[in-house]
Amino acid sequence: MRAVIAWFLLCICWPSAAGAPMPVTIALPGPGTLPYLPIDLMPKIGADKSEGVQVTLRHFGGGPLVIKDMMSGNSDFAALGFSALAETAGIEGKAYALASLVQVPAYTLMVSSRMKSKVKSPADLRGRSIGVHSGSKGGKSTGQHITEFLLGRAGVSPQDVNFISAGQNYKAYSAALLSGAADAIITNEPSATRLEAAGIAYRLVDLHDPTATRKYFGSLFQYTQLCARTDVIQHQTDKVNRVMAALISSLKWIQKHNAREVAERMGIQDQEERDTFIRALEKHRAMFSPDGVFSAEALAGTAALIKAVHEGEHEGPGLERLINDQWVGSRQ
Repeated sequence: MRAVIAWFLLCICWPSAAGAPMPVTIALPGPGTLPYLPIDLMPKIGADKSEGVQVTLRHFGGGPLVIKDMMSGNSDFAALGFSALAETAGIEGKAYALASLVQVPAYTLMVSSRMKSKVKSPADLRGRSIGVHSGSKGGKSTGQHITEFLLGRAGVSPQDVNFISAGQNYKAYSAALLSGAADAIITNEPSATRLEAAGIAYRLVDLHDPTATRKYFGSLFQYTQLCARTDVIQHQTDKVNRVMAALISSLKWIQKHNAREVAERMGIQDQEERDTFIRALEKHRAMFSPDGVFSAEALAGTAALIKAVHEGEHEGPGLERLINDQWVGSRQ
């Protein structure tokens, strides 16, 4: 009889004892966009399972769509550009950035190869069509912010160009450029390297290098980050603890493994796509935060962007008020 009771109790308690992974959903741009590699890698290297969570990723065409998905309750967390988060209408107090992923603006302004004799600087894009990541009624994508910033430095206003939505993957980018729908496009890696290798487009401005970032912004730049809704932070603290531990493990894993090993874990089957990914990661590995910590210098770059695209009339909420850094901390 005791054996039967013991067996019965074991059956009742088994799910807890077995430690079934806690389901977690993260929304992010992509798939396959290099600035979000630390998130994409989490389930690939088992960083989530090691912390007792099972991550499901939901990919979208731009930051505004990502934040909308999270705020609608379809995902627990969102990874997106910090300026897109800051520009989301009514976001203050409803969601917070938890960890930094990339602290350079990791964008490349590419121009169609058919325009090579006509476009030699951002000023030459006046009157042209430019492909950007998808936005929403609540805000623009970080890619569009960056494009407007670069144009503004060249004396070109947003009204002087035609912005079109060009998705967030190589197939969409190449289609927009080859069809003539876009004369130029703002893109992330590895798509920039692939467009260049295919002869579809050439680099006009590359913002992956810290030196180039400081040239344009006067500092580093807080680009991608992981954020969560306030209710998740307050009422599902254990989930946040586990996801943050998994994310930091992923950031450290990137630093310890070469680009070919990363490509293998990502499961990239196409040879051309894999080679492009490896080249891009080898060149730009330094863009990733090693620990998720926010820096004052990087936030200053993001603040400069927001101020510039609004011509100094609107600076949005203080960026520090959008951060909950209890898991990673901050530095000057």
